[in-house]
Amino acid sequence: SDLPALNNIRINGDNKSKINTLDLRGGDALKEITIENMPVLNSIMIGGDKLEKLTLNNLPKLDEQENLKFRTVYDEDGEAKATTLNELVFKGDFNALKGIYLTDLELKKFTLEAKLPKLENLALQDNKLSGSLEIKDLENLKSLYLQKNSLTSINVSNCPNLEEMNVSRN
Repeated sequence: SDLPALNNIRINGDNKSKINTLDLRGGDALKEITIENMPVLNSIMIGGDKLEKLTLNNLPKLDEQENLKFRTVYDEDGEAKATTLNELVFKGDFNALKGIYLTDLELKKFTLEAKLPKLENLALQDNKLSGSLEIKDLENLKSLYLQKNSLTSINVSNCPNLEEMNVSRN
C-alpha cells in the first residue's frame, strides 16, 4: 500500500516483539526509518523514492540480507530504477547476518557499528560513498566490494579471512 504522507517510521520492539516480517514501503514523503530491538524479525521490505536515512539496530535474526529488500521504483517511461537511500546505519546485534548487498542505491553514508560475527560478504559498489570508510573487526568477511564510489580513504583492519577486495574506480 502506498503511504504518501508518512515521512518517519520508528519501530522499537523492546526485545519482546513477535513481528517477523515488516513491509515499510512508502512514497516521496518517506524520509527516515528506524527499526530496533526486534528479536525475531527476519524479513524487511523497504521503499521510498527519496529515503534519507535507514537505521537498523539489534536485529539478531535477520540472517540473509536478501530479506532486507528495497522496492523497485519505476520512472514515467516504465523503466525500473532503485529506491535511493542517503544513509544506512547498522548498530547492535546482527549475529545471523551473512551478507550485505546494497548496490546502486545512491548511498552517500554507510556506518557499521554492529556485531556481525557471521558476515562474509559486503557489497556497496555503484553508490555515492565519499571520503573515508572504515571496515574493521569482521573476522569472517571474505569479500568486500566498494568499486564505483568516490572514496578517498579506505581502512580495512582485523578482517583475517578477507580473500577478495575491489576498490577500483574510486
